[in-house]
Amino acid sequence: MQRYDNTYFYTPILPKDRLNAAIDLANFGHKGIYDKSGVAYILHPVNVMLQFSDELDMSVAIMHDLLEDVSWIEPNMIEDMFGAEIFDALMSVTRKRKPKFNVDENYMDFIRRCSLHHRGRRIKLMDIRDNRRPERYNPTLKGLEGRYVKAQAFLVDAMKDGSLSDVEFLHQKNLIGYDEYRTLLGQHKFVDVDKVAPASSWELVKAWPHSHKEQQCPNT
Repeated sequence: MQRYDNTYFYTPILPKDRLNAAIDLANFGHKGIYDKSGVAYILHPVNVMLQFSDELDMSVAIMHDLLEDVSWIEPNMIEDMFGAEIFDALMSVTRKRKPKFNVDENYMDFIRRCSLHHRGRRIKLMDIRDNRRPERYNPTLKGLEGRYVKAQAFLVDAMKDGSLSDVEFLHQKNLIGYDEYRTLLGQHKFVDVDKVAPASSWELVKAWPHSHKEQQCPNT
């Protein structure tokens, strides 16, 4: 990191080092911060990150609260260090509020904006799900659960109208049932629903005709 005329310039991070750098930055940014249940706050972004296997998704997930919660981390810092793709995804899961941004974004306006980004909507869904865990949720914050439920429903509906991988993600995370999953798959013309085996449900597999038991979901 170099400083010139009161402006900070950050050295770009190589793609192979981005996830490690994202984890380091999140750990440093949330250092000494505890959530409402009294545990280290960093465990929340870690839980969200572990819902993904793609390193870019994981990088965004581990940093998803930094721009909102850490005053000294600025948008230009993230863009300079991690590049446009991670920056755009991170901005999609960041609610814009003063003084860091020039607006105080309404929560549902933020969710609508987030739903338009193919990575952001998945990460925000996992963020909401982790926030709703009983050990994290604070019932004294009236209206919070209703807000989460509304936001989750909006994002799920947006993904139902999205790509095949969106539908697969919803099913893998148990956000839609199997019958709805099959119906949504049928809307994608390149998928033969009758050849798609139920995922992660041995009871459903046993109920299928024998000829379908060995079929697998097509790679997309």
